[in-house]
Parts: sequence; C-alpha cells; structure tokens
Amino acid sequence: MAACQDPEIPRFIPYVPLPYSEQDGKTWLAEVERKWQSSDERTFAIVDQKSNRFLGAVAIRLRDGGSIGYWLSREARGQGVMSEAVGAVVEWARTEHGIERLCIVAHPHNVASQRVAEKAGFIRTGITTHPTPFRDGTSKAVRFDRA
Repeated sequence: MAACQDPEIPRFIPYVPLPYSEQDGKTWLAEVERKWQSSDERTFAIVDQKSNRFLGAVAIRLRDGGSIGYWLSREARGQGVMSEAVGAVVEWARTEHGIERLCIVAHPHNVASQRVAEKAGFIRTGITTHPTPFRDGTSKAVRFDRA
C-alpha cells in the first residue's frame, strides 16, 4: 500500500487506483491469488533479501505472445532490481512452461520501464494502442518483444 502512494505508479499503470487504500491492496492480493488459481496470469513479489521488505511485483501472462507488467517502489528504483526480476520471470516462463515469445508495453514517457525491457533482452518493435488509456489521456504505448 505504501509503495502505491507514489504518483509515478498510477501515472503509468492505469489499473492502479488513485488514491490507493488498504482495501485496494487487499483486493489486489485476492485478485493475484484468484488469477494464479484460475487463469494464465502469475504475479511474483519482489522482496529485499536483507530486510524482507516488499519492493514491487512482476506479472506475466503464460501464453506464447503473453505480456509482462511490472512496478517497483521508489526506493528500489535505479539499482537493477527490476531488470533482474523480469529476466528471472522470463527464464522461468521459458524453462518451466516453454513460453518463447513475450511482450512488454510502456507509456511513451516511462523511460525507466523502457530501459528495464531493453536490459531484460526485449527489443523495441514499435508503437501500439494501449488497451486502457493512461491517466494523461495517452492511448499509445511503446511495444517491446522478445523471442
């Protein structure tokens, strides 16, 4: 809940409520569990190994051509944490589920997310329509693919 108070998270992830309440956090956790049990979506927590503090999440849709989404708390950014986490999830999807093709989409101004995609081995392939417009009204996103 604390991490989602950062305005950068809902700015670039239109599904994150603003403001973000404790109930929103509980609803999200219940949804993560439900999707893990009844869909192809898996969400992984990113946790600091020393403090055991929750830092963010990576979600993947386990199908060929599926997407990866992610967010990270402000204090954990810029340290390579997300690039490592996305790389680990991609490797898991490939070795455990045989998933070869994946994509990431990012707001055109979310340079940090675009860097994560590139560091994780994704290649910028163009501009696509985002299924839900971002809060600033932008309906286009930069697409990255990995095969």
